Amino acid sequence: MDTKRHIEWLYEQLPKLAEQGILSEEQAEKIKAHFGSVEAKPAYNWAFITIAVIGALLIGGGIILIFAYNWDDLSRFWRTVLSFLPLVSGLAIYGYVLFRKRQSVAWVEASAAFLMLMLASSIALVSQTYHILSSQNQFLLFWLVPGVLLLYLMPSTLCAIIYYIGIAIWAVEESGSESVWYWALLAAGLPHLLWALRRTTEPVRYRLLGWALVATIPFAWFGTIEDSLELYSVLGSALVVGVWYLFEKFAAPDRHVNPVFQPFRTFAIVAIYIGLMILTYVDNYYPIDWAQLWQGKNYARWAVIVNFIVWIGVLAGYIFMLLRRATSLPLHGYFPALFPVFLLGLLLIGPQTGDWAPRLASNVYLLAWGVAYLYSGIRYSRMGLVNLGMLIILVLIAFRFFDTEWSYLSKGIAFVLLGSAFLGVNLYLSKKLKRQADS
Repeated sequence: MDTKRHIEWLYEQLPKLAEQGILSEEQAEKIKAHFGSVEAKPAYNWAFITIAVIGALLIGGGIILIFAYNWDDLSRFWRTVLSFLPLVSGLAIYGYVLFRKRQSVAWVEASAAFLMLMLASSIALVSQTYHILSSQNQFLLFWLVPGVLLLYLMPSTLCAIIYYIGIAIWAVEESGSESVWYWALLAAGLPHLLWALRRTTEPVRYRLLGWALVATIPFAWFGTIEDSLELYSVLGSALVVGVWYLFEKFAAPDRHVNPVFQPFRTFAIVAIYIGLMILTYVDNYYPIDWAQLWQGKNYARWAVIVNFIVWIGVLAGYIFMLLRRATSLPLHGYFPALFPVFLLGLLLIGPQTGDWAPRLASNVYLLAWGVAYLYSGIRYSRMGLVNLGMLIILVLIAFRFFDTEWSYLSKGIAFVLLGSAFLGVNLYLSKKLKRQADS
């Protein structure tokens, strides 16, 4: 029996039943909450799309290698003619798809990837022939700026991923004041992510784009900001991951709970956990110099202002989403959501109290986070939350044991007790879930 199809039919009938007074709005919402969200399958096969894209990339790479053969023996005229052939062939195929095959995701993705690769090839060949571009960064700009059109003419997720990776590489390589142009390049590519977010029938797009962003933005962030300033490198980074954690549920509250399918939230939780573990060892806190945000240190004045505006924008986004989500967060969700606030508190009290207070606070914060996961897991009968909470507590205590001078016997007994508690909680929850399934 096709359960999903029947649930989709039921969801279509609920508004009509509510209008006729057969069901109340509250009852309709309860029915939806009971069955959960149903993701409609797209009318295409991602295996075919993958094969088409790989084929396009292989053909593009082969054309580049063919042109490289005996390239130095050709005259400048023939080099120029051959330099534009990849771009012309890419445009021809892309134009055909635009007017004849734009409803086929496989054709769109393959032709867009092929054209983007051919654009890079033509730019590189012309530059090599006439010695126009003197660096890799110039090449990336000349390639990616016109390439951004391929994200929108016929929206291509693969081109968007290439674009995100390319601008991050450019920001890291450029560094210094000029690197702040990364924010303009990123702004030009973000609407594609929002477009993918709205396409609930194609969740793979959003997930791939999300992972591409969380994997590249950290490098671009530290390549663009003045990382010697704590308010950017420490507090700014905390604000970014705080926004990521809140964004996932704020923008897509009905998405799948699997961590693989929630790139921003998953990356934020891992980053915050690692950050808290590092804070349990930090022993140097300096007074906050807020003026550095708009005065900078080594960057040109215009670049300092741009970074300051970005910092304010991230802060505003964090506050907005935190206020909107404050009442709907689960208990364990408040700890990653409030991490930037917690870190700001450490930066304020650290210079006055020395390293002992921030270290103690970080350990307590981590321990409380683990206990919150345990509580939520037991309350909602979710084994994954229980195991995650136990893991957070176990790793924290293990690190603290290595820091202490306890005897091997004391440490061994403590680990046996922790392991027994771990297995005991899992056994209790397993029996609870079995009783619920049998009832």
